Amino acid sequence: MIGKKEFEARFPHAAATDFDTPSDGNAESGLFWANRDAVRVCEYWVKRPVVRTIARLARGETVDITEVDPAELPRLGIVATRKVRSHKVERYLLSGSEVLEGPNAWAGRYIPIFPVIGAETALETKTVRSGLIRAARDPQQLYNFWRSAAAEAIALAPRSPFLATPAMIAKFKAQWDTQNTVARPYLLYEPDPDAPGSRPTREPPPSVPTALTQESAIAADEMKATTGIYDAALGARSNEISGVAIRARESQGGNAALHYQDNLMATLHHLGKVLIDLVPKIYDSERTLRIMREDDSHDPVRINAAVMGVDGKPMLLNDLSQGIYDVRVKIGPAYATRRSEAADAMLQFIRAVPQAAGIAGDLVAKNMDWPGADEIAARLKRTLPPQVTGETLSAEAQATQARQQALAEAELARAQSMAAKSGADAAKAEAAAQQAALDAAKAEAELRATVIAAESPAATI
Repeated sequence: MIGKKEFEARFPHAAATDFDTPSDGNAESGLFWANRDAVRVCEYWVKRPVVRTIARLARGETVDITEVDPAELPRLGIVATRKVRSHKVERYLLSGSEVLEGPNAWAGRYIPIFPVIGAETALETKTVRSGLIRAARDPQQLYNFWRSAAAEAIALAPRSPFLATPAMIAKFKAQWDTQNTVARPYLLYEPDPDAPGSRPTREPPPSVPTALTQESAIAADEMKATTGIYDAALGARSNEISGVAIRARESQGGNAALHYQDNLMATLHHLGKVLIDLVPKIYDSERTLRIMREDDSHDPVRINAAVMGVDGKPMLLNDLSQGIYDVRVKIGPAYATRRSEAADAMLQFIRAVPQAAGIAGDLVAKNMDWPGADEIAARLKRTLPPQVTGETLSAEAQATQARQQALAEAELARAQSMAAKSGADAAKAEAAAQQAALDAAKAEAELRATVIAAESPAATI
């Protein structure tokens, strides 16, 4: 719906009129194309069959030459042609009584309408489609009814009344009539001679039937049962303690509504097919696009950029018109949720295998959700050797590592040389000591022989 002034400005020659009322007078749909202040416009899409001419070129490429200028055909090097049946998508813009725009050619092959179908029930003559809350409508109505009845019963229940005779309160009727609205320290009464020994007494108020609250609770449980979404799926506390048990309870609601998720995935898959069909037709010039990764990080990428190839001929960098693309859809928790779950699982793994903390500490810190976690992860990663991270060093880092390795090898050779020299000196000293010991033993033997010769009888003759 757009305002009449805007409608007249955009379509000055169109009439802001409503369509005729159906002959049977049935207007229950509530769809009106015009009222006093606004006019409804709509898009109408259609696929029209066409016959296209496909040509095979001498270089082996197959192209569509249906809309190519005939003067350009001899330059293409056509080897063979053939006719194929195809279609084209056109768009019209309509009011309730006439065509406002169109037909306008659409660049893609698909009509860009993406319905998300809920539950489908096939009957004999029609298919009934319903959403997640359709079956919960009756329990919701019952819940509203019983809660309204309980509120009404509580509101209409009188306060604790007094039981008295007319003679007791006749003189003080003004006080007793306002005893529920004015705070008084006392209430006066006059004894009734016809009821000796009695006085005004308060009676207990009537209780609200407990069936009203019980029926409300039953209706609330029926809404959970029909939708399959229980308290745990909504984040309410339960008896589960471990994260695995809590996530298992939360996933129960997803099991009951699994077909809705599957239908959403099918629609997203179709949307992806439409987009990748349009991308090479719309992004046909050089530009820089922003690529968003799974962890919400962004990188700029140039497409259709003219550069010089290795053979000296110009070529396009990231030419989106080349190749065939496909799309894959995956529905699951957000990256932040999976990051938190990964951190919990990593901590449990490190408790079981403590030696893994030395080589996986950077990954644990990266998945933590607190300020400075990424910086700590980067510092821990720099302390790990390339064999662990699987990264290749830059040329400067490799040169530095080579110099450090050469210095280490030279220092090791020097230490080995000094150790060898020290070993040679020690061997020489040991040989000298052994020679001195031999000389001392020889001198001692000679001295002993001399003494023995001097003391023998032959020496005295």
